[in-house]
Amino acid sequence: MSFSALPGQTPPEESHCKRRKLLLALIAAGALPCSMLFGATPSYAFQWPQHEEITKDGLSYGPAWDSKTLNFLSKEAVTVNDTKGWGDRAWLHCDNADFVSSDYSTKYPQTRAQASFHLQKCIEASKAHLERAVDYAGDLVDSNNKLAAPRHFGIPCVLDDKKGRYKCNTIEQLGRSWHGLEDFYAHSNWADKALDKPLGFKNPPGLGMNTLPSFWGIAYLSYSDIADKVKNDVPGNLTTGCHPGSRSWGSKIYPSCKNRVTHDHILNKDTRDATDRAKFGTNYQDSMKVATREIMRQWSDFRSRVKGRYGERRGDLIICAIIKDDVLKNCG
Repeated sequence: MSFSALPGQTPPEESHCKRRKLLLALIAAGALPCSMLFGATPSYAFQWPQHEEITKDGLSYGPAWDSKTLNFLSKEAVTVNDTKGWGDRAWLHCDNADFVSSDYSTKYPQTRAQASFHLQKCIEASKAHLERAVDYAGDLVDSNNKLAAPRHFGIPCVLDDKKGRYKCNTIEQLGRSWHGLEDFYAHSNWADKALDKPLGFKNPPGLGMNTLPSFWGIAYLSYSDIADKVKNDVPGNLTTGCHPGSRSWGSKIYPSCKNRVTHDHILNKDTRDATDRAKFGTNYQDSMKVATREIMRQWSDFRSRVKGRYGERRGDLIICAIIKDDVLKNCG
C-alpha cells in the first residue's frame, strides 16, 4: 500500500486533503508512524511493520531499550528513507544492483561491475549515516561525562537529515543507516532460493546464504575497504532488483527494467506475499532472520565504536542516553 503519487504525478488537491485527514486519524490512533505524513512509499522496501520487527528483534540482544525510544527508532527513524524525497533513491534501498550471469541469461542489460557499483553505493550510504551517528553521539555527553541540556533528549522529532536535538540526531542516523542494510536482504537473493522453474532474469538463482556478508561490516571498514570487499567478496550471481521508480546514483532518470530482474514482480520479499519468490518455501522468513542478525551485528559494532572513540565511561553514558526514555533519571 502506498500513499504517495508515482514519480511525476501529483494527487488532486481534494484527494490529498482526504488522505492527510485519514493519515492523521490513523497516526493519532497509533496505527501508523508519523513519517507517513511526509509521503511514505513503503513499496520501495520492507514495509514498516517488517522494518519494526527486524529492528526490535535485533536490538533485543544487548542493553534493554525503553519502549518510547525503541518505537521511535524502529517505526520512524528506520522507515524515514521510504518517505517522499528519499524513497526513490536506489542507493538507500539497495535497488538496481541487478545482474544475471551468461550461464542463465544472454546479453543481460548491465554487467556484473555495474551491478556491484550500485551495491557499493548502497553500502557507502549506510556507512555515511553510521559515521554521522558515531559523531553525533558525542554531543549527548561531554568530555567531563556530563549530560547535555535536557531539551536535547526529547523525542519524537522531525526527521529531515538536519541537525537538531542531539538524541534525535543520533537515532535518525542509525535508522537511516540500518534501513539500507535491512532492505538488502529483502531486495536481494542473498538468503533466498530460486523457484522450481528454469533460471534466468525472471527467476535468478538464489544464494541461500545464512551468514552475514563481509561487505556489510561497515563499522570497521573504510570506504576503500568497502570497495575491495565488493570487488572481491560479492558472489558472481548476487542480484538485487531493478526498480522502475528508483533512480540510481548520479542519475535523474528512472531505469527501464525490461529484460531485467525486477524488484516489484520477481525478487522482493518486502512482505510475506509480495512476490512468488517471497511465498516460496521459507524465503521470506530466511530474509527476515538474516536481516535481524545483521541488526544485532550493527548495534554491537556501533556500541564498540562509541566506547572506542569516547572511552568506556563516557561511552556507557552515551549508550544509556540513546536507549532510555527518561535520560536524566536513568543516566545522570
